Amino acid sequence: MLITTGKVNDGVIRVDAKGLPDGTMVTVLAHEGDETFELNATQEAELLAAIAEAERGGGLLSEIKPPVKRPRERHPPIKIKGEPLSETVIEERR
Repeated sequence: MLITTGKVNDGVIRVDAKGLPDGTMVTVLAHEGDETFELNATQEAELLAAIAEAERGGGLLSEIKPPVKRPRERHPPIKIKGEPLSETVIEERR
């Protein structure tokens, strides 16, 4: 994981991108004034574990497999009395 800082100028984020190849996906966290947060011991341990997992590449997909194609089961149509359902829906929307 690389960490860098930058500044927004005219709506464009400008960072010192040394070490970041073109096409690198980045996440931007913006400070809101003097905002801080506090964690209890459990929350801090969870945060550190999540950071360690991210550094190991945990949670990232190494590949996207194509969906499994299963034959579609065909059911015979059911005959109903009255006008077609689509006609009923159209009429009720008027």
